[in-house]
Amino acid sequence: MYEKSVDGHSHGALEVYDIASGESTEIFRISSGEKYIDEVYYVGDDVFFSVEASEGRGCFKYRSKTGKIESCQSENGEIVDPDWPLYSLGDGTAAVAYAYVNTPEYGKVTFTKRLNESQFYYSLDEQNFYEMTGLTDKSYDESGIEWGNLSYSNGKVYGVLTAVGMSSKVSKIVFADMKDVTTEQVKKDLLFSFDPATCESEKLYETENGYSRIVGFHGDWVYIFKNGNLSRVSLSSQKSEGICDLDPGDITFSCIGTKLVVFNPNTEKVVKVVSMTD
Repeated sequence: MYEKSVDGHSHGALEVYDIASGESTEIFRISSGEKYIDEVYYVGDDVFFSVEASEGRGCFKYRSKTGKIESCQSENGEIVDPDWPLYSLGDGTAAVAYAYVNTPEYGKVTFTKRLNESQFYYSLDEQNFYEMTGLTDKSYDESGIEWGNLSYSNGKVYGVLTAVGMSSKVSKIVFADMKDVTTEQVKKDLLFSFDPATCESEKLYETENGYSRIVGFHGDWVYIFKNGNLSRVSLSSQKSEGICDLDPGDITFSCIGTKLVVFNPNTEKVVKVVSMTD
């Protein structure tokens, strides 16, 4: 799913791209009085998004399996959907980034990270949180947990953490918005795994700097985009294979099942679909 422009205004519609057919279908468009679409989060098979309007903010959920859009709010505007993905929680002392992934065996596995601290935490009951051993790193003090960077496969949760270094005073009190972070402000990316059965976490792959970004993961392979080249690295052998060259301009990557979708937000079109099973 991607945001599209409407009548010259960006973030005015949402479209779903069908990987099999290569066709796009519009599933939502802002109406009169609505300004733009904001905060699009991917949680399992559902997509949550908000719409800024003159009378306030509307919160919605798109169910990909049924193609239906549902409101996440009550009549007075209160969010009532229990799965609405809060980005951060406040406890009076510091912001706490928050994200989760739903699993069939263990239910909701939740991860948190406090701003300006190095530790990451997990919870299997949304009440008791424990430190994830082996992931503590001061490079991630200003980094949070990003929605859409978590997945569940073969009994484990996989995720990508991005270490950022910001120079502004604002970054010391709120998490950086990754949509506005430049390559120079990215220190490194980390692919990790978490086993809910043993509660053990493991570093699987870490880049050296922001010019080498983790853009996908499937099986034994981690997909890397660096200097306009898309490649993949075997976690077991560390062998690297080149895949293709891409315009290093504004492109984004999305992992959908076994496909890696490359999207250009300037042209608002999918430019390439890479199979991660080949």
